[in-house]
Amino acid sequence: RLQEKGHRRYRKEAQLAATFNSKINAGEEMQRFLDLHPEKKGRLESVKSRIKFDSYMWNFGRISPKYKFIFLDRMSQEFKEDLAKGVVEKDYFEWYKWEILHQIMNDPAEYYLQTRMQELKGNEPETESVEHIKNSYTYKIGSAITYIPRRVRRIFNQLLKR
Repeated sequence: RLQEKGHRRYRKEAQLAATFNSKINAGEEMQRFLDLHPEKKGRLESVKSRIKFDSYMWNFGRISPKYKFIFLDRMSQEFKEDLAKGVVEKDYFEWYKWEILHQIMNDPAEYYLQTRMQELKGNEPETESVEHIKNSYTYKIGSAITYIPRRVRRIFNQLLKR
């Protein structure tokens, strides 16, 4: 059973890695197109930067926590370079995405800490929702139906321990 969980997690991470690689490849394809058609650079480079930001943020939300800071640090460096080249324009970003981009560029460690704290806070069970579930008819009926099998299992386990 543990092996099955590990296999599922591995498959999920492999799928995410493949998606991440495809997003990177899409960025490389866009760059190749712009290199082949220099007359179309300018506005299209800004569009490419916006697509790149959205792709990076999508990936950031899905990668393992142990890689998130490294990812943000690399993202910060890349967008600083793009900003220096003049290919990142505020007009192509919603105001809040522009702020997030600047938070990441200015201090990727701080952005990482903020988002990690939000993730951890979101994983704490809320007392109200737990109480709501325990008071629901579904929970009460399920508890009643499984009462006898749970008791039998508990007694059986106690007998085995002796």
